[in-house]
Amino acid sequence: MLLFCVLVLSAGDLYMTLTHLMGPGMLEGNPLARGIMGYNSPAALTVWKILTVGLGLGILFFARRTLSGELGAWVCCAILAWLTIHWAQYNDGVAELTPYLNALAAGGDARWVQIQADF
Repeated sequence: MLLFCVLVLSAGDLYMTLTHLMGPGMLEGNPLARGIMGYNSPAALTVWKILTVGLGLGILFFARRTLSGELGAWVCCAILAWLTIHWAQYNDGVAELTPYLNALAAGGDARWVQIQADF
């Protein structure tokens, strides 16, 4: 059940990340994720997320009968639950942040990422 929660919460994180990347943009603190986002490809980010979450879930699945596997699954759920709360708070306050987001998008921070959708 914990692994299913990790999967669902990770999918929600990916959805929110893509929503903000393909919209106004966002700050990304993880340099590896920022590098993937630099390819300007939602598909590349999605594949990277699927591979990393899949690897993590696989490790946790095979370690499920050990104390470290159980603790790892709980920690992953807790972190992703915190991240979901963070996304909810961010979404509630994003209207107030618009002037600051515009300033960041204009080149104020190297951590700023945005995907320009070519549809």
